Amino acid sequence: MIPFNDQHLFKFIISAVLYVFFETVGLLGTILPEPVALAVSVVLKVYPMTQLNRFVYKKISRTDNYVTWVWLGLSCSTCGDAFLVYPQKYPVTFLFGLFMFLIGHVYYLRAFGFNGFYPKIFTVCLIQGLAVFTYLFTGKLGSDSIVMKISCVAYGIALFAMMWRACARVKKISLREGDWQIVMAAVGSVLFVISDFMLSVEKFRRHIPATKLCIMSTYYGAQFLIAASTHNRLQTTG
Repeated sequence: MIPFNDQHLFKFIISAVLYVFFETVGLLGTILPEPVALAVSVVLKVYPMTQLNRFVYKKISRTDNYVTWVWLGLSCSTCGDAFLVYPQKYPVTFLFGLFMFLIGHVYYLRAFGFNGFYPKIFTVCLIQGLAVFTYLFTGKLGSDSIVMKISCVAYGIALFAMMWRACARVKKISLREGDWQIVMAAVGSVLFVISDFMLSVEKFRRHIPATKLCIMSTYYGAQFLIAASTHNRLQTTG
């Protein structure tokens, strides 16, 4: 199913684990000056995503646009990662990162397609989105700038729409070979929402214990599954 023997996926796993470890224990900030620690953190955070980009890029073909859209989504996410190393300390870079991830989700939306509405899945995603917005707006986000509010709302709509479309594709599953890619993309989209929810709670509501571990492990897991969904994909799966 997942080609763990692929060199790019192997490098992704190793580098992602190392980054999460360094950030969880706060090692870089204790042994390096802050500007140097910031630069090293950016490199360590972005490197795993570059490996996913290379893994997917090798699979791009003219006959399967899904892979191209996923690669574009990963590329935007990689740029967004560079801006979101320390979102609490640098609010301006948070907005830039948010914008890049928003564009990335638009590409993921394009990859997952819009075949079938599936109202039950849409309703679940809508209720979850409204609940999250209500929770955040009763916190610091409610008193934040209008630019931040609009940016977060726009991003949230793209995020939950992405999850809706990814999960809606699971409805098409049959017993034919290759349908596991659809499930992986759907699980990846759910992990993405979980990761971003924890990030937003940390920024706008309250501190979460083991923040970096929780946020980055679910985030890397999400991107890994979405990227892996391009492997040996049946073009008929959407």
